[in-house]
Amino acid sequence: MDYTKTFTVKSTPKAVAKAILEEADKWWTTSANKTEKVGDVLLTTFGKEEIFFMKMKAHKIVPNKSVHWIVLDDTIGVNGVIVKGEWVGTKIKWDFEKSGIGTIIKFEHKGLNKKLQCYDVCENGWNYYLYSFEQYLNTGVGNPAIN
Repeated sequence: MDYTKTFTVKSTPKAVAKAILEEADKWWTTSANKTEKVGDVLLTTFGKEEIFFMKMKAHKIVPNKSVHWIVLDDTIGVNGVIVKGEWVGTKIKWDFEKSGIGTIIKFEHKGLNKKLQCYDVCENGWNYYLYSFEQYLNTGVGNPAIN
């Protein structure tokens, strides 16, 4: 089973797309850059030494409907051990649609499963940052990693 999460926010699909593509620094990590079109590369770093990072390429963008990235490179700390490349080739998918009270978001990290050494740490990380994302869309304030 890949990591998945579905939740609803009190924002429009347009605001959701903008938060994913242009405002990851407001809810994920302050080092995140923008990915505005297919082919753009998102680099996220965590920590002052920037040891932990993910590098992803936007490979599908459907305006106000979906954003998909493919992971090109990563380094993640797992219980004091540095794990490199476990996410390479995995896909991060954001699919979303308007609902009566806002927008339903279906998030999937395809390839992130219990076979990976980083699964527990990464599952906890996604839970934390997706909650930050939800809060950012609902209140305007997220809780990104500070770099």
